[in-house]
Amino acid sequence: MKKILLGLVALTSASFSFSQNSQPIGQSTNAYSMLRTSQNQVFVDPALNLVGFTFRHNIALYGQGAADNGRLRYSISTDAGVTWFTELGVLNSTYTRRARYPESFLYNPTGNTNPLSAYIVWSGPTLGTNFDGHVNGTCQVSTTNPVTTTENYPFQNTSTLIPGGLCQSTNGVFWMAENATTSDTTYIDSINVYKGTFAAGNVNWVKHTALYSPHSTTFDGNRHLTGPNVAFSNDGQTGYIVFLGDIGTADSTYNPVIYKSTDAGTTWSAANELHVDGIPGLADSIKQYLFDTGTAIESCTEVATSFECDITVDMNNNLHIFTTLCAVERTDTFGVVTGPKQYSVWSGYPKNAVDIYSTDGGTTWTFLYVGQVNTFRTSVPESPTPLGVDNYSQIARTADGSIMFYSWSDTDTLIHTGAASNEAPNTFIAGFNLTNGKRTCWKQITGVQNEEFVITPTMAPYVLEGLNGGPEYTLPIVSQEVPVDALSATIYHYMGKGAKFCDEDFMDPLTIDLSWSFSSQCYGYVSCFAAGVEDEQTISFNIYPNPTTDVLNIQIKEGENIKNISVVNSMGQVVRTIDPSNLLNGNIFNLDITGLASGMYTVNMSTSAKTYSKKFTVAK
Repeated sequence: MKKILLGLVALTSASFSFSQNSQPIGQSTNAYSMLRTSQNQVFVDPALNLVGFTFRHNIALYGQGAADNGRLRYSISTDAGVTWFTELGVLNSTYTRRARYPESFLYNPTGNTNPLSAYIVWSGPTLGTNFDGHVNGTCQVSTTNPVTTTENYPFQNTSTLIPGGLCQSTNGVFWMAENATTSDTTYIDSINVYKGTFAAGNVNWVKHTALYSPHSTTFDGNRHLTGPNVAFSNDGQTGYIVFLGDIGTADSTYNPVIYKSTDAGTTWSAANELHVDGIPGLADSIKQYLFDTGTAIESCTEVATSFECDITVDMNNNLHIFTTLCAVERTDTFGVVTGPKQYSVWSGYPKNAVDIYSTDGGTTWTFLYVGQVNTFRTSVPESPTPLGVDNYSQIARTADGSIMFYSWSDTDTLIHTGAASNEAPNTFIAGFNLTNGKRTCWKQITGVQNEEFVITPTMAPYVLEGLNGGPEYTLPIVSQEVPVDALSATIYHYMGKGAKFCDEDFMDPLTIDLSWSFSSQCYGYVSCFAAGVEDEQTISFNIYPNPTTDVLNIQIKEGENIKNISVVNSMGQVVRTIDPSNLLNGNIFNLDITGLASGMYTVNMSTSAKTYSKKFTVAK
């Protein structure tokens, strides 16, 4: 991964000319704004068509020293992500402590229709030597500097760590949660729950309660957990706090541990661990896979979650947990355990992106298979130990909670044959309509400036709806580009322009081929929002063989009205053009690539309104 990341500088500088589906919206001194899936850093208000993002700033832009890299800023759009006002702040100008991993939410006063009369509620952990408290405040939305914000430093030296899941229950009431520690180094059996109330231009935060979490320490004497996250129902009465861990079962796997409130967060249930391996049908596709080690045939005998998840609550007040499902125990045909459970996953086995949810408030559980996960972990260089970033599971919903949307990071192994780690990550998205059971294809967000370097695609808890005069859903996703390593400057990209679905994308699930293959209708799927003017039909085409050595076949549907066909290299340079009239057998183009060097290329096929792209590899 390090070799690939080091090549990003030249790629990015050349890609601005042809990338269309992402926009640079800010930059930081390093990567420590967004490395955790429980951070709600992208905030939206669908009614105001407002979307924004909070981050640590880049000291190089402001002539500051290393001690100032914990100052926070935001970027914002008041037209649903079309245009952006960037590098606004500073939010924490008094700056008695540095901040990391900021998160934010938008407070819109009842009856307000003016984006500039809304407020950004922001928070983050503070750093001395270790994480030692919080900094938070409330900033009235502005598109110019300077901004007007409050700045508070509560909970200093009180077992704090990194709060996550910043959300709103009822209007003006906010929540977040974190794992309690001693001296920032040792987890204790407690979840700190914080409640904030908006009043007189500020959100006043209190430590609302500490929830007991009886972590198992049988395996190695340590507590193993990630998270937590928080989400509430539309009416604000039903809330959930979820972390991934193991409470008292000595199972040595990560499973969702759930707390539930039915009285607007006043009281919470005891911790309840959901063993996902027991959900009917969930593990079938993974357990049916046989792995030949060369000396024995093995199979998966237990599944569990990976080390990250995101949550939301639907229109029926039911919890949804979006995560990666993995094999956690292997045995041979004689029942001998060859890969034991040890708070790890066997990433060489099949992995699935799944929405685990209940339809009855948590008594029983079911799941939605969202898509295949090809690779697992991205290694981001950092001295002395690289940072591991997994598939970065994110879930969002419509304002009414009727439609779920998902995003995650993965490498296309049909293009990068033999890839085991997530070495060329892109963002994939999908949707699920609860009211009629219809779902979308999974699809990749293409045409982005940090193509195949989408390390951490963080998504807002809600989507933007009804744009462009029709039923369109925009997934507000921001990724970061890591040119060299985690300690070097990063650039943030808003990817909402390419992260869209419309109602016509939702189909009967029995009619969708969700397989990961060139022949799958989901591979290279283009949403109907991209049909362009005059109801132009979306182009559907396949390329083969891929990888190739001498000839690439481009197969289109008969009757497609193609205007231009070109091939570009990884630097954005056009290296081949094809006359659209040179069809063989009615619907196939033959592209001679004998003169092209080994590497990755993109076929761009254009109509009068849109351009569609697919990647291929030349291997010699």
